[in-house]
Amino acid sequence: MKKLFITFIISIIHFVVPTTKRTYAQALDTLRYTQESGTLEKQEFVDESEDFFLTKFSMKDAWKYGSMSASGLSNLFSASFTSYILSVAYERKLTNALSIQIQGLMQPVPLGATFQAHIEPRWYYRQATKIRSGEAANNLSGAYLAFRGSGSYNITDSFDQLNKNSRSNNPPFSRFNTYSITASWGRQHFFRTNNSAEIQWADAAIVAGYGQDKDAFLTATSLETRSSGRWFIQTEVKIGAMWGAKRWLRSNALIDQSCVLFRCLEEQFSMWKFDLGRMLYASTDIQRFLPSVAFEHKINKSAFSISHEFQLGYERYNLPSFESYKGLNLQRATATYTFEPRYYPSLNENIASGKSANNLSGTYLALGYSTQQRFDLSNTYNDPNSWIAATYGRQQRFLKRGFYETRITLGKYLQKPLFINTDWIFNIGLRMGLAY
Repeated sequence: MKKLFITFIISIIHFVVPTTKRTYAQALDTLRYTQESGTLEKQEFVDESEDFFLTKFSMKDAWKYGSMSASGLSNLFSASFTSYILSVAYERKLTNALSIQIQGLMQPVPLGATFQAHIEPRWYYRQATKIRSGEAANNLSGAYLAFRGSGSYNITDSFDQLNKNSRSNNPPFSRFNTYSITASWGRQHFFRTNNSAEIQWADAAIVAGYGQDKDAFLTATSLETRSSGRWFIQTEVKIGAMWGAKRWLRSNALIDQSCVLFRCLEEQFSMWKFDLGRMLYASTDIQRFLPSVAFEHKINKSAFSISHEFQLGYERYNLPSFESYKGLNLQRATATYTFEPRYYPSLNENIASGKSANNLSGTYLALGYSTQQRFDLSNTYNDPNSWIAATYGRQQRFLKRGFYETRITLGKYLQKPLFINTDWIFNIGLRMGLAY
């Protein structure tokens, strides 16, 4: 679990720290060295950071397994539905700059499950130049442009299989993808932390294209379906590990520099956080803009802290009509506040052993209270709701202005919003963005 938490952040390093033609290590020099520190020390740090990111090691193919989360996967009606996808992929280099990836995914949805197959040619457009200049070996790391064709096989519960209890707890609407054609811009990296015998990978992308969907609506007497097409743009984040890493590592000597990159030894008693990963999704029938900002501060420099999170958002839904359902044309504004005390259980031990300074990074336990106001802009009604939730998570600073946070939450509604038929909340959340 800890390794998956760590892998999530690497793929979005380039989005929060501009590096132009510099290597990652050169961008990180300011964390430890000044211009006058001497070229020898700086070059050693460059070499060690290249070991961490595996930029100077050849990798012409890789089996990858892990999970994916995309901003377009969240469901309108079910706060307890997780948008996590299980993923298995094989990627192979065709030339110095071109590769082909074949990927299989499984996505649970409220009324069933979807199995997807992707084929994706990729162009690592800076790879050939980096190889010629000696900045990188021929591998599968770096920025890329890609085209993807996707096909899906959907398993949907028939109405006869849904008993009365499951109907009352299922959301009324679900969307299954049939096929899609997309173009994307992304960045992928492989890396190793803490001298482990495994190689992790992370991949973040902005994806846009056209998809054909099957919409399902559960009524009191039947399960109705229809097909619909849509243009969409969304963000995707994939994390995981690499099969065959032990064999690959036996031929490569690597140096661990993860603590420098993750700022383990820097004290920090408060932090502003701006989440960029969940902010935007847009298609022809659904648009969301949900920016959020959080402020976390320690309590008397202890292992306890208080987090305050604010989110203001705009959502628009134009969902299809069925024979017994008139669809949904909704525009609403939302305002959410979360008060969350946190406890970092291993912080004091890590400080005593010299693994960490007194800061806001590490695994935490939390118990929070959230209140939300939803304002329908069409009918001018207010839909308030609130809930309490227990959370297990991990938060980490990285580089100069980056942070990531992964969390598993189990909660209960104190006041349920419209369209929610269950009292319980279960979410797996991924957050990434800027920290100050």
